[in-house]
Amino acid sequence: MDTLIKICAVALIGALAALLLKKEQPHIAMAVALGAGVIILLSVIGQLGELIDSIRRMTSSASLPEGIMSAVFKAAGICVFARLCAELCRDSGESALAAKVELAAAVITLVVCMPMMTSLISVIGGLMR
Repeated sequence: MDTLIKICAVALIGALAALLLKKEQPHIAMAVALGAGVIILLSVIGQLGELIDSIRRMTSSASLPEGIMSAVFKAAGICVFARLCAELCRDSGESALAAKVELAAAVITLVVCMPMMTSLISVIGGLMR
């Protein structure tokens, strides 16, 4: 909860500062917003290791194949990274570029998940026989 309060404070201060600077010095406003974003991301990265360890423990206790969880993690990472990149593009006024980033992420996610989907279809096919 403390981390979320700090993140919200940084976001609000950064947004307010960027808003105040936007008219007179738009380049500095963009830098302030990016700086606030970097601070927020850095504050969350430390907790990422804990999350990955917890998910690995759950995966091993559920006896799921490693390939399934690997595909899920890759897909989640692709989605998060693409979302961040697309939002930065939108913030810069490049909504067309943001749409292309999102489309590329969707295609890459499907490619990453294809082995898992193939296995699932094989299992379903085996059950149908």
